[in-house]
Amino acid sequence: IAESNPAGINYRTPEESYPYSEKVSGLLGCDYTDTDCLRSQSWQDIVDAQKRGYIVQLPLKTTEFLPYSPIIDGTIIPEQPMEIFRSGKVNSNIEAMVFGVTRNESLALFPKEIPINALVYNTMVRAFFAGNTSEVLREYPAFHNQSNLNQFSVLTTDWVFLCASRFAATAFANSNVPTYFYNFMHAPSNDPINYVRVPCEDAVCHSAELSFVRNSIDFVQPGSYTPPEEKLSWGFINYWRNFAHGDMGANQFGPAWPRYNATTDLSLDLDLEIGIFQNYHADECNFWDSLGYYN
Repeated sequence: IAESNPAGINYRTPEESYPYSEKVSGLLGCDYTDTDCLRSQSWQDIVDAQKRGYIVQLPLKTTEFLPYSPIIDGTIIPEQPMEIFRSGKVNSNIEAMVFGVTRNESLALFPKEIPINALVYNTMVRAFFAGNTSEVLREYPAFHNQSNLNQFSVLTTDWVFLCASRFAATAFANSNVPTYFYNFMHAPSNDPINYVRVPCEDAVCHSAELSFVRNSIDFVQPGSYTPPEEKLSWGFINYWRNFAHGDMGANQFGPAWPRYNATTDLSLDLDLEIGIFQNYHADECNFWDSLGYYN
């Protein structure tokens, strides 16, 4: 089950990763090859060095979202994942796959106080997409009378999470792997983990589904569910458990989970009333499929 996978992020080669390793190691007073020195550092110092060691290179790439990410080593990860999906060279021997995303995946990445007016928004889009800027702005135009924080979140959620995951799901479905898709749409009413990440108060941010999957909201005080949310959490658990047993049929919490393919484009709508989506953000995802995911 690939929950909230940022499938559209491209990975670095070892050579591209060395500058990050060298800078972080230097901030810790270590050579990047000295594992004994690196392992002797406290976790607080390592986290601080990672924050200070962030390197921004222009034009921006999706690697900037995850500066410390897997690398293309030629063995475990032989090439860019999206190129593997595009060529259909996926592992067709696995029994089944689930892909899914939350409604506002990327919103938590952007501080609410950043004033993203139209000029800032257009500049950000240009920094990422360079020669494709005009096409992206036609699909996701700036608003001139309000903040574009939510618009940039919609753009990046579609680009990096939703549509890239749909692209990956299509590759597995085309390889005859039973594949399923979900969209988590309910903003938690009282989830301290979700709420500490402004501006997630009324949104369904990255990882917001985790307390529902595990029915664990009470573990983080003063978190709590409403009765409909308690039912939704048990719905999550039932669908996940049944998937593990190969049972995708209807249950007491909602309908049968339809098998995914690009033609029908059906996904499970995980909301207070569980249902089925068809062609959710299909036009937007068709746009990204045609433009490509690696800017």
